[in-house]
Amino acid sequence: MTDYPHPSTFDKELTDEKLIFVAKLMLQSFDKSFRDTRDPDDDNYTFGTVFFKRTHNRLKKEFLSELCPFNIQILDKSNKFIFKIGQTPCRFFEEKNYYYPTKKGAFVLNEQLGLFNDIGLPCYSNFLLMYSLDEDGFPLVTVRFVSYDINENIVSFWEYNSSSFTPSIQSDNLYTPDNNTQKRTRNLSSKKDKSNES
Repeated sequence: MTDYPHPSTFDKELTDEKLIFVAKLMLQSFDKSFRDTRDPDDDNYTFGTVFFKRTHNRLKKEFLSELCPFNIQILDKSNKFIFKIGQTPCRFFEEKNYYYPTKKGAFVLNEQLGLFNDIGLPCYSNFLLMYSLDEDGFPLVTVRFVSYDINENIVSFWEYNSSSFTPSIQSDNLYTPDNNTQKRTRNLSSKKDKSNES
């Protein structure tokens, strides 16, 4: 993988502490959304909408709280949900490939987005939750904060791995091969990566 600059190279407010704060909130929303959409009647759309709206509401609540440890400004409370860390407007998505994001909002310019419009400088900055399932059907999750220039080339990169995160699943709720509770294990995403680069 290419060694991209840390986001703080372009905005000193994009510290590890602030990025981890947002990443942990996203992982908590993922954890509950994933567990709550394991019914045979659920599909990719069910999971995607539950995860997006729960994350949207959780981030909004936390950022507006007087107890929020950081000054994170909300620029758009709608489903676009744009927030600003330092001088950098950000969005969030569940995504499969950070090299080629598929979500239509990842590269949409509006008056809030676009710190720089020059090639090689951040124009779009997104928190991307990415996951895959291991052989037992358990999710391996990473949150990546990726900035792209006006030509949609990556200019900075940061990631937080789920191995650093303790999920809220209680031990008696875990599916194991030797228990009698048959929970279906399935891959929630039918989308294929455009590239093996990740």
